[in-house]
Order: sequence, then C-alpha cells, then structure tokens
Amino acid sequence: MNDPVPSNEEIERQYRVMRQTIDSHSFLRERYLCRATVTHVTLLVCSVVFCATTFAHDDLYRWLGFEPTSAKYFRGVASVVSFGVALVLLVLDFKGKAALHGAALERWTRVLTEFRQVQPSEGQEWPTKHRKRLQRAYWTGDKESVRIPNANFASLKGKHLRKVEISKLKSRYPGCPRLLLWAFIRCRDTYRFSKEFRHDDPGKNAGKE
Repeated sequence: MNDPVPSNEEIERQYRVMRQTIDSHSFLRERYLCRATVTHVTLLVCSVVFCATTFAHDDLYRWLGFEPTSAKYFRGVASVVSFGVALVLLVLDFKGKAALHGAALERWTRVLTEFRQVQPSEGQEWPTKHRKRLQRAYWTGDKESVRIPNANFASLKGKHLRKVEISKLKSRYPGCPRLLLWAFIRCRDTYRFSKEFRHDDPGKNAGKE
C-alpha cells in the first residue's frame, strides 16, 4: 500500500522544524569548537609554563615574589591537574562533537535545498507531487544526523527564534546595532510575558472570587 500524501500543514511544519534544527546544529558546532579551542590553548600555555619552570633557579621564583619550595609544590600539583584535565578532554571530545554537528548541518542543508527548490509563494500550498519526496528527505536527514541534546533544546529554540526576529528587525532598521536589537527583543518579550502572566495568574483570579 502506498503511503498517503502528506498534508500541506505537515510539510510546512517539517520545513519550519528543519530551519530550527539547522540553526541548532550550527550553534552547537560553534559552541564545541570554541570549547575545544579555549581548552587546548589553555593546556598548551600551561605546558609551556611548566616546561619553562622545570629547571628554573630559585632566584626566578623569588624575583616573581614566591617562596621557591611552595612554588615548586604548586607547579607539581598544577601539572597533575593539567594532565587530569587533558584526559577528561579526551573523553569529552569537543572536536569530535563539533564534527558530528557539522556533518548534521551539511546533511540538513542539503535537505533544505530540496525544499526550497519547490517552495511555493506566500499564501500558496506546497506542490502535491513533491510532498512525498520532501517528507522522505526530511526523515532521512533526521535519521542520519546526530541528535540534539534534550537539555539544550529549549535554549537552542529560543536562540533560533531570536535570530529570526533580529533578522526581521535588521531588514527594517539596517543601521541599528545588532546588540541593541537583541536587547530590545529581550526586553519586549520579557515585558509581554510579565503582562500575560499577571493577567492569567490563578492566585490573582482566585482572590476575586
């Protein structure tokens, strides 16, 4: 039996979710690359300092304002800690996680291209003859991509939606700094939430009964 043709609403939902997923993988890739870079540079700097001070004379420690015995003890403890951190980084594998999300980003981008090739004009429906193909491409991309951690889903969704809102405002006000647009959206949505929360507060309504 042939699968039913997906509805226009379902394809539209997949297109919307896919755009959010692409941004989420992009954010995660950048996050893990940043963590990998910072930790690796820090460890390299520590290694250079430890190597340089291994055969340092006691006068160097006194010149730096440290008591030689205490400084050497601290250097030994710091070396052990750095080695432990290096082992932890091997397990966390920030570069590997960044590569996985980078591959997922490329995979989803190809699917997005398929959608955009037949994307209808505003107010029109997705072409019926392409919907099955688009749905297969969507679920194949989902199956072949690394999952987005549930713990990060809400924050990544918010970041994506803020990016969309900032993009809209930037098109209307190209000269306005991005930081100011970001702050405006934060303040506006916080105010709207506070106003709606006060309006729907169960305790407030109960006091009126």
